[in-house]
Amino acid sequence: MFLLSSGPLFSFQELEESTVTLDKDAYKQREKVQVKFKIANGESNNLGAFSAAVYDLSKVNTDNLSQHNILSALLLNADIRGYIENPNYYFEDNKIKTADIDYLMLTQGWRNIAWEKLEVPVELQYKPEKSLSISGYTKRLGRSKPYPNARVQLISTRNFLDFLDTTSNEDGYFEFDNLIFPDSIKVLISAQDAKTAKKNIDIVYNEEVAAEVQEASGDLVAWDVNSSHSEELLAANAFMAELEKLGIKEKVIMIEEVVVRRSRPKVSENSSNLNGAGRADQVLTEEDLSTCPTLEMCLNGRLLGVYFENGEPYSTRSRAPMQVFLDGMPVDSGFFNTLNVADIESVEVLRSAMYTSIYGSMGANGVIIITSKTGKSALNVSSEPKGLITISPRGFAEAKQYYSPKYDVDEGIRYNSDQRSSIHWEPALVSNEKGEAEFSFFTSDSSGKYLLVIEGIDLHGNIFRNVTTINR
Repeated sequence: MFLLSSGPLFSFQELEESTVTLDKDAYKQREKVQVKFKIANGESNNLGAFSAAVYDLSKVNTDNLSQHNILSALLLNADIRGYIENPNYYFEDNKIKTADIDYLMLTQGWRNIAWEKLEVPVELQYKPEKSLSISGYTKRLGRSKPYPNARVQLISTRNFLDFLDTTSNEDGYFEFDNLIFPDSIKVLISAQDAKTAKKNIDIVYNEEVAAEVQEASGDLVAWDVNSSHSEELLAANAFMAELEKLGIKEKVIMIEEVVVRRSRPKVSENSSNLNGAGRADQVLTEEDLSTCPTLEMCLNGRLLGVYFENGEPYSTRSRAPMQVFLDGMPVDSGFFNTLNVADIESVEVLRSAMYTSIYGSMGANGVIIITSKTGKSALNVSSEPKGLITISPRGFAEAKQYYSPKYDVDEGIRYNSDQRSSIHWEPALVSNEKGEAEFSFFTSDSSGKYLLVIEGIDLHGNIFRNVTTINR
């Protein structure tokens, strides 16, 4: 898209050659369909990444013109301000209607500006993700002034011997890059003075801010969306029922409405648990403790993985005494029987590394956190470790595989009735240097037409989209 003196002009470089071929003109019930496609961009290297979707037009009720696709998202929505009605109209039948797009730009305007030509420095809010990274700042304890040249470690909570080292710069900034880890992981960041090994350092973690997802401005929302997709919903229900019969999907039984009229007391917000109130392997509330004369008698035999010896709590894993905290202050385990059970609001037990790691060496054998009814304000102390924080950064999510049957092999599981509405989904097609790629799928039991949509982009930035109808 370019800006001329008379107004905006749409410019798009199409691929020199793009073809999609099928091995047959029509297919029978549960027959294999072989699809090949080829792109050519005029370069010697035609590598690209693509996806393919196949759905049954007799079961999926959709208006093709109103649907967004890779062309409308990258070529229209990215540059044109406002709501675009029927975005696929401009790319119907695999052809780009450049004249109509020019009229669209003249009436609705554009929003992107080439800032570099105006010599205005602009910093991107969301930078391209080349790899996973964890970054932050080391600051002087209780101050905003940076703590330079601090030794920073990234420690795994699964194995404390597994760690990475780095050093913060003069501004206190540190970064661990080129990381690979799964989602929902928990790690520790430790910082100390490189010379004195003192940990009087505050660590500020740069939390990742995801791009905000917004609905397209002016999108029309149908009030009868369920009725307009009734055929698709019925087909999906029949397909899920078939999966339940074959044991591929767990069976779900709908029960009558249940009304809960009593709630269990929650852990006090005054809990000194560094993981957060209630985030523990086991929690006992004041209701659980109401029938016990002494705290030791109440806890002995009721805590999982904990036993008492001479009045001291021991972890069955390490067979060593556990650390006890009362309202955030570490106390001797002999302090147990001096407490009045009626004054205790909750007891939290931390035994797994997921919860004890934040306490460092103090939590090596497990932690018992006692919160009194007066809460933290009575003692006004904190046992938060210095130079140590626990974070849960976002990692890679495991990709779920789309299940599709193969009828040309002897399978122990076969559909009795194949009524799929989504026939096939191929999310990761990679073409070779000649621009060629292929895949296959099997038709279902219903007759009618299928719609095959292939979208993607090559290494030179050329966009590819092809829509093909398959006769069944």
